[in-house]
Amino acid sequence: MAWNARMHIVGNGHKDVVGRYNGSAGANTTMCFEGVTSDGNNCGPIKGVAVDLFDGTYWHHNMDCIDSNDDSDDGDSGGPFFRVQADGRAKAAGILTGGYYVAEGPPYGNYQATCYSLINYTVFFHNAELVTN
Repeated sequence: MAWNARMHIVGNGHKDVVGRYNGSAGANTTMCFEGVTSDGNNCGPIKGVAVDLFDGTYWHHNMDCIDSNDDSDDGDSGGPFFRVQADGRAKAAGILTGGYYVAEGPPYGNYQATCYSLINYTVFFHNAELVTN
């Protein structure tokens, strides 16, 4: 399994992938995501770091979550999570897991979030490689 060195951005061409985070990017870092049904302008600050969520069927552990301007839609799961660099290229952060209502309490309170599994876990558990430009 390998990520492509370029990813398609809906309505916005392509972005070269130039590297990856080896853990969380940290609270308040603006992250973006893409998915099959999202509109291509999906970014927001990280509000939850190392969040554990139960979706009614499964537990999802150690995810980061953003409070996005456009929540993920059905079919977006599995899409890339990334941070746009100053030069317009992308640094991979993770794989979109889905949208959740997060009741986290202080300091962030409750919010609708789009969450992702960190890429270092994905690469490790799947014995994968991230191809970059």
